[in-house]
Amino acid sequence: MIAVDKIAKRFGGLAVLGDVSFSVAAGEIVGLIGPNGAGKSTLFNILCGIIRADGGEITFEGRRIERLQPHRICRLGLTKTSQIVRVFAGMSVLENALVGALLHARTVSQARSEGRAALQRVGLAGSEELLASDLALVDRMRLELARALCTRPRLLLIDELMAGLNGPEVSTMLDLLRALRDEGITLIVIEHNMGALMRLCDRVLALDAGSIVAEGTPEAVSRDPRVVESYLGEKFARALNS
Repeated sequence: MIAVDKIAKRFGGLAVLGDVSFSVAAGEIVGLIGPNGAGKSTLFNILCGIIRADGGEITFEGRRIERLQPHRICRLGLTKTSQIVRVFAGMSVLENALVGALLHARTVSQARSEGRAALQRVGLAGSEELLASDLALVDRMRLELARALCTRPRLLLIDELMAGLNGPEVSTMLDLLRALRDEGITLIVIEHNMGALMRLCDRVLALDAGSIVAEGTPEAVSRDPRVVESYLGEKFARALNS
């Protein structure tokens, strides 16, 4: 579905990404892990066209996209949620969803219908007329996801959507993400909750200092010495695999 070939990015004298290459097949759930500052969110922003890479190629469903503008990439079916939840605080929950739905919907009525369906899908049915600013954090995260779903993605990039959630909330979110995959949406997920990723992902990519240092099943990556040293730590890695 997507192939990333030797993507590089510098900010001034700082090399944030260096020749990053990987591919994701349709129907996969792939995790992206690494310490803070490893380049994960920068990579997501490059894939979506928000930041332009200094070098490399990105091919999405057979089409080169690394020079396209963000709205064109989104229209092709690739979008993301934000690491820092960004809702339109002065707008209603439904109006926030419409921002995504109007990308494809031909009428406002159709957009409203798609927005309501997405809100129901993420567990926000009945909250349509509330101000987004009145939602609790977990519901703002759900709204962020609903707005992304309204753009009709085929590849969805999830950036720390489970940060700050408690155990039952994480389980609910995992069930939702699995259901989205079953409905035909491919997922790449940035997440620091390794226990959640172990339960969710088919494969995991580990990024450190702008380079992929490990790739494989969640179990294999969590045991990789480079990942243990740079990210997990031996104590946590042992607990994770016990």
